[in-house]
Amino acid sequence: MSIAFRTRSPGALLAQIERAVADGLILEWIREEGGFTHGTHRWQSRAFLVPRLCPGELVFHIVRGEREPVSSGVYAFYHASFIECLLTHCDGAFAEACASAQPMPGDRVS
Repeated sequence: MSIAFRTRSPGALLAQIERAVADGLILEWIREEGGFTHGTHRWQSRAFLVPRLCPGELVFHIVRGEREPVSSGVYAFYHASFIECLLTHCDGAFAEACASAQPMPGDRVS
């Protein structure tokens, strides 16, 4: 249940995302300690996308919020919304995005 963005500069992509959130260009997502959460009342803090820099890619692991395990609906919404957001705001900084259907090492969903 992770998202991988294939890029030559994972650190630069992460910095671009963080800057866009901080500058108010990306309004849907909030940067909190350790990761990103969706900014709407319905979805906020239900999960977090935690970045990890890897050679050739920036990976975001999904981590459950305090209230409940990550359901299929939360997973689907978070992943689809985050990929859409980066396609809109950062499309020149990565070549492709890939979302896994099942938990991967580093994801914490229950």
